[in-house]
Amino acid sequence: MSQARIAPFPILLATTCAIGFTRAFYSVTSVSGHSMSPTIRSGDWVIVNRSRWDQCELGDIVVCHQITSFPSSKSIIKRVTSISPDNKLFLSSDNVTQKFEDSTVFGRVNRNVVKGVVIGRIDKDWNVEWEMKRKVDNTGMS
Repeated sequence: MSQARIAPFPILLATTCAIGFTRAFYSVTSVSGHSMSPTIRSGDWVIVNRSRWDQCELGDIVVCHQITSFPSSKSIIKRVTSISPDNKLFLSSDNVTQKFEDSTVFGRVNRNVVKGVVIGRIDKDWNVEWEMKRKVDNTGMS
């Protein structure tokens, strides 16, 4: 009696394709800094939808390419609080207790600096929060 064998190559190929597909559209990024507290804290991880970079809306939290000249800033994470008629974004920090670099310092930015939209947060205790959007009117006030 012969036993059925599962060919390893198709399973390996399917797994590789699934991982590649996921990495093409999503990333998980660690957060360092307090500009988005209390929504996102230093040490949290964020799940970023990289396929939505050009579709960000008011209230979305976005991860952007380096905008400022701050040397350790490879990427920044901010909330979209206003979109101008010419489609430029005003990005703000959630932490209102301290002053952080945001659009009040570097001005409105083009959408092409956005790497992706944050769709979830994983805290230090491995709790996952999926609803990251907040209602914001176009004046930047919530």
